[in-house]
Amino acid sequence: MATLSDTELRAHASSACPDAATVQAWLERRIAPAAAAALRRHVDGCASCREWIAAAAAIDDDTAPRDSDPLLPVRGTEIGRYVVLDVLGRGGMGTVFAAWDPELDRKVALKLLRSDRVARPEDQRRLLREAQALAKLAHPHVVAVHDTGTLDGEVYVAMEFVDGASLRQWQRVAPRSWRELLRIYLQAGLGLAAAHDVGLVHRDFKPDNVLVGNDGRARVADFGLARSGEAEGEPATARDSGESSDFAGTPGYMAPEQRRGDPVDARADQFAFCRALHEALVGATDGPGPRWLHRVLQRGLADDASARWPSMPALARALRRDPGRTWRRAALASAA
Repeated sequence: MATLSDTELRAHASSACPDAATVQAWLERRIAPAAAAALRRHVDGCASCREWIAAAAAIDDDTAPRDSDPLLPVRGTEIGRYVVLDVLGRGGMGTVFAAWDPELDRKVALKLLRSDRVARPEDQRRLLREAQALAKLAHPHVVAVHDTGTLDGEVYVAMEFVDGASLRQWQRVAPRSWRELLRIYLQAGLGLAAAHDVGLVHRDFKPDNVLVGNDGRARVADFGLARSGEAEGEPATARDSGESSDFAGTPGYMAPEQRRGDPVDARADQFAFCRALHEALVGATDGPGPRWLHRVLQRGLADDASARWPSMPALARALRRDPGRTWRRAALASAA
């Protein structure tokens, strides 16, 4: 996960952009509705703030000393049949470990609820919901779930171990052209489309929730906020006891209807996808990309969900339809 120091948080603040205290209050829903609405309007028009707030919302305590959580499993601890190797990351919901599966002789990523949240039934349901959502999918661009279970009241999920980095890290580690960015985002888009095909809406798509393996393949991960289109007779916005959907997701990537708390469908994921790709293109080595590409993304970013692309596959087809390449092919054919 991306992390920001206190110094970086303070350095971002300017006369126009919110400071760290304001953002924290917003994320914790401690500011007045009018102020929250004004902040949303600012974030919608400020790419810098969106990236910064996304990173702030994803801040974890990787740098905290291990003894700050005496209940954190150490190397060699057995969780179910899995043997803990090392910590991969820690976030708001829990800790992800690299672990070894001796039964199948393979490395896995093991997600375990934070020790101070184990007693909360809603957190256990959320982690199990992530496992159940992923278990429905068998797709090369979605992280695979191998197993789930409980141990001494703690919920764990064993997932595919991806040797690589998050999409956000992949974007930063080396210069990327707009075609490279589009190629890897299209892979993630296929993963989202696969989720939509089985009735799941991710609800928190962002570069931090996509893993890019050293094999060059992108996989969508972290379906902890996923909802099925219909479950037990309730709509996709049905909430577990104790959960609120107001900030179920990352503010900088939320579709307008999601921020309002309205019912959401796959078009909310489309909005988040287009927002993330649009931001990535700003830093492309060969410029932010052609105008046709931005026109495609602008439709996906429409405030009115009905004005967006009808589906992720439709959006993907539009993103592959490079008018410049078509024109060049026609010119070459004519010359031949």
